[in-house]
Amino acid sequence: EGLMQAGIIGDPLYRQNEAAQRWVAEAAWTLSACLSVGPDWLRGQGRWLLLDGLDSLVDVRLNGQLPL
Repeated sequence: EGLMQAGIIGDPLYRQNEAAQRWVAEAAWTLSACLSVGPDWLRGQGRWLLLDGLDSLVDVRLNGQLPL
């Protein structure tokens, strides 16, 4: 949906678009974000980071590290 909204691809359900857009599944994608948290949050234990929308095999890194 994000690629459609950005105008990079057309609707994959329209005509032959799905076949023409197979490159999307074969490409390597990188998403990065910066988070700002306060010292109270950092002192806590067992924090959760919810990554809504990841629907494939991914490596998630936090500060360059793969979390345990």
